[in-house]
Amino acid sequence: MVKGDTDDTIDNRFRQRAWYVFFFICIYMAAELSGAITIVDFSRAGEVSRFTPNNATLSAVTSSVGPAMRVVSSIGGVHPSALIVSNTGWDLSAFGELTFKVTNLDTVPLTVICQLKGPHPLYPVVVTKTYTLALQSNRSGTFRIPLTPTPLSNLYNAAYFAGMPAPRMQGAGPLAVGNTAPGTAFGDTMAALDRITDIIIYTISSPSRVARYDVGNIVATGTPGSFPVAAFPFIDRFGQFMNKDWPQKTHCTEELAWFREQEVNDLAANPKPVSWDSWGGWQDGPTRAATGAFRTEKVNGKWYFVDPAGKLFFSHGFNNVNDGNWTALTGRDTWFEEKPAYDAEFYNSSGLNLFRYVIKQKYGSNYSTDYADTCLKRLPSWGFNTIGNWSQPSIYNQRRVPYIATISTAGAIRLTNISGAVPASFPDVFNISFSNELVAKMQSAVINTSLNDPWCIGYYVDNEMPWKTSTTTADVAAAEVVQAYDALRGPATQAAKIALVSDLQAKYMLVSALNAQWNTSYASWNDVLNLNPPAYNAGMYADLYAFNDKTATKYFSTVSNVIKSLAPNRLYLGCRFALLTWHAAQAAGRYCDVVSFNVYAKLWTNSGSITYQVAGDKPYIISEFHFG
Repeated sequence: MVKGDTDDTIDNRFRQRAWYVFFFICIYMAAELSGAITIVDFSRAGEVSRFTPNNATLSAVTSSVGPAMRVVSSIGGVHPSALIVSNTGWDLSAFGELTFKVTNLDTVPLTVICQLKGPHPLYPVVVTKTYTLALQSNRSGTFRIPLTPTPLSNLYNAAYFAGMPAPRMQGAGPLAVGNTAPGTAFGDTMAALDRITDIIIYTISSPSRVARYDVGNIVATGTPGSFPVAAFPFIDRFGQFMNKDWPQKTHCTEELAWFREQEVNDLAANPKPVSWDSWGGWQDGPTRAATGAFRTEKVNGKWYFVDPAGKLFFSHGFNNVNDGNWTALTGRDTWFEEKPAYDAEFYNSSGLNLFRYVIKQKYGSNYSTDYADTCLKRLPSWGFNTIGNWSQPSIYNQRRVPYIATISTAGAIRLTNISGAVPASFPDVFNISFSNELVAKMQSAVINTSLNDPWCIGYYVDNEMPWKTSTTTADVAAAEVVQAYDALRGPATQAAKIALVSDLQAKYMLVSALNAQWNTSYASWNDVLNLNPPAYNAGMYADLYAFNDKTATKYFSTVSNVIKSLAPNRLYLGCRFALLTWHAAQAAGRYCDVVSFNVYAKLWTNSGSITYQVAGDKPYIISEFHFG
């Protein structure tokens, strides 16, 4: 009670506060009542019939998620799915998320995928946004699909309306009004949220089993978040997003020094696990033969790395352990709150290395040495025993954490069309330049130090090679013989084309026999060698598939032979598969010591390439993994 208050004053103040509470409760209840709409309600008769099935059967059920649609896929069907379309489009612009429950009815894990489609707000293109939900066996989960435009979308729109150069990703052309697919170059798109036209729910097809799951009511709910429309600049002088705050965000250089001091203390208090040996292997586990080099061995039916001391080694590492990357500045001048003054340490023809600049602010003039030392302490402290792909030699060459070195055959002659265009950036493995390029890279200053280094586990050679074209290609068969067809489209002097035509001539002998099979009209074998081929047709498939198999065998055998001749104690860890074909994976299994896969899934079991053991009984490594 405040001096001078009367009972009436207190009573009035109480009534006034009670009114405010009642007022806000009413507002909250009104928001709750009006803050959601049901897009699909399976309690309504005939609701399932609004969906179009593809390689799946749909039925109405009552399940653990309430009224639901049961989806049962067909075995081997491509993208078994359920599609619902709105001709006028659903207006979801007033909501924060689209949500619905899914129950996996099977005894194996399942990933369910949801796609939203709608027009781009500025250009006459359709935008597809994809979301995934990983479910363990007989478990339910909930899709919560954000409907708020992303910061990048707002940046693009802000640039457009301000008549400014639009943001773009490094290596992509600048965006301009009239570009038919601005989101493709920028790396982030948004659909017009007031005109979502398609909702597609599907799973990846399986050659051996059906997928069974229930989908609950689809509801738009919540209120959209927001990002600033006038979002320039949006990067502060430490490379951080300016318009949000979060714990441990750096606000000044004094904080950088404080963070460093805290980390020094933390790393001292938390060194590497006591169960590791000096290589990061399992100190207390079984002891195998110690060879002084990393190798692989099958122990009790499972493949393992074995470290130089003979201990089992589970490789757990980071890619890109380095002091930053270069960011192009063209068209980005408006992005930055403040850029560092010009210094050759931080600027080159590729742009700006802002990360390196911040490291110097944190560690001082000796930043390169001190930062490398910190990285080599961080990794084991955090439970990581491997320095992965694309990492900095000046860090891994200190020989304190095992590493994998990276080799690229980008300098070898590529497959080209008759016009000279490079169709898919695949090397002509039948040209001597391919093996010569590998030898040169192995003997280069960067790789040469690793040839006899026991801290080097081995080598990744190349990255996500285009073994097939996109899985969205209409003709799946054509997508899987892309190297052979590209060789066929090459000039007569291309080694791969010479090898292919030689194989065809040996098989058919008469060009008329080839014409009968391929539905072509070549006059002679010289025409096959010198002319552009006709469009792909199914009659070509068997021959092109055989040559693709030969190409894969040539690729992996050549790389293996070069590595084993120059670095016999280092392992060949493959090409980090992304899009792959069976023959490429099987060839890798024959010639790689370990077969590597880049997996973008929340559960590794959702990656069919690994689950089905396409490379055979070999050690597999997930060489790139991230989800967010």
